[in-house]
Amino acid sequence: IFEDKETDTCQLFEERQRYCAEEMEGLKERCSTKLRQVSQMAAKTQQALQLQVSQLQVEKERLQEDVLKLTREKDLVGLRLRTYATESTQLAPTLEETQWEVCQKTGEISLLKQQLRDCQADVNHKLNEMVSLRVSLKENTAKMEMLERQNKDQENKLHSRTIEVEVCQNELQRKKNEADLLREKVGKLEKDIQGMKQDLAMAKERSEHISTESLQREVERLKRQLGEEKDAQERQANSFEQERKTWNKEKDRVIKYQKQLQINYLQMHKKNQDLERILKELTAELESRTELGMDINYSSGLQTYDDVIATEI
Repeated sequence: IFEDKETDTCQLFEERQRYCAEEMEGLKERCSTKLRQVSQMAAKTQQALQLQVSQLQVEKERLQEDVLKLTREKDLVGLRLRTYATESTQLAPTLEETQWEVCQKTGEISLLKQQLRDCQADVNHKLNEMVSLRVSLKENTAKMEMLERQNKDQENKLHSRTIEVEVCQNELQRKKNEADLLREKVGKLEKDIQGMKQDLAMAKERSEHISTESLQREVERLKRQLGEEKDAQERQANSFEQERKTWNKEKDRVIKYQKQLQINYLQMHKKNQDLERILKELTAELESRTELGMDINYSSGLQTYDDVIATEI
């Protein structure tokens, strides 16, 4: 169950990493596509406006030339009119025709002036549109730069998350190795307990043949072995406490693993109690044979270790 939970945790980290990478790739692609579209649209619009402005400039120059030409023609007609005025008696029909021509040319000049004003207004409107489009292009460029900065920030965050995931994976692997080592030790202790149970059964059957000295040596050996296991477990508990403080900010991610560690603590504590019970049985057997009192400091040490384990849990 513990290994399954570790596997689920690793899979969850990998899925989050893939999700962040896919999200960043999608955002990067959307930003690049939008930037290309805006750039293409701005380039096309600017080219069209420049073409229209060029055409309007040409039209303006043409109209100005026409106005100048008509003005010269008007001056020439006025000169002719003054010349004709001196000969009005002889050239009356020609004068009326000339006056009509002058009126016609004046109307044409007025029309050309109106067209020139319209063209100038159109040019001004196009220039305003060009200015507005340039402002819009600058704004879009600023937005794209902001999106690129956000993209870089997201990439940096993704890189940081990737490093955190790698650290968590390394930590999980280390904890897994420590748990495997503890399971091996527990298995060895269970085998020792089974052997001691068998030895105890055989000792009860052959109690008249077992010497007090050999039984006492066996008890001392078990005491040393249990003391070593307790020291190792205390060091392991201190290490777990240090890791718990170090990973306090990441407790939401490792809460399941900490619960599993607590379960392991309880299991190890139960197995230690079984060892202590068997050791007490052997000690009682030795006391019944030697009728000597055992040192109570050892029992007091066991109680202190129980208090430490209960505090850690």
